Amino acid sequence: MFTGIIETTGKVKKLSDFPGGKHVCITVPESFVGQIHKGDSVSINGICLTAAILNDSAITFDAVEETVSRTSLKTWSAGAVVNMERSLRAGDPMGGHIVSGHVDGTGILAKINKLGDGFVLEFSAPENCLDEMIFKGSVAVDGISLTIMRLTEKTFSIAVIPHTWSHTNLHLKREGDMVNIETDVIAKYVKKYIAGMARDAKPASKITPEFLKEYGF
Repeated sequence: MFTGIIETTGKVKKLSDFPGGKHVCITVPESFVGQIHKGDSVSINGICLTAAILNDSAITFDAVEETVSRTSLKTWSAGAVVNMERSLRAGDPMGGHIVSGHVDGTGILAKINKLGDGFVLEFSAPENCLDEMIFKGSVAVDGISLTIMRLTEKTFSIAVIPHTWSHTNLHLKREGDMVNIETDVIAKYVKKYIAGMARDAKPASKITPEFLKEYGF
């Protein structure tokens, strides 16, 4: 589990195929590598991956084909900058919101607008993701915990403060870039609960005031 507060950025050094997936080697600051052990979960652009090989300046992760095909990982190439966060440990502060690292869909950066010292980013997103978003709710975009400031039938917008802009890969994004989207887990449970209520609801009674009146009651 993660919180969407990015600790550092890394740079994709190499991608190589293996049967059923890809090896992803990422160069990172030595201080970050020193906090990771083999087998640890790390959020890479919002994707939960397991550290397989570590050295002083790089970590290699294995991503299965299911992960590659369902996320922006399929578009990565050497030199790409990615957001990184270690998994949450007992006692760690919850700085953002609950992020599982299980991507719900990919979106496209549609617009970048300046807003004072910050920016407003608008993304197109699949229907299943938009259905689980609310105004002022939380969403993870490439692993970053952000607040939704605007929703339409096909897009959502977020405001980015200068610190987030400069300390993540957002400042490198261009219109048309693909991003990973994970909606708030609480929204998922609420959506499923309501769907279950609707499915299990009993048919409305045919005995109405009009029916009773018609038959002399």
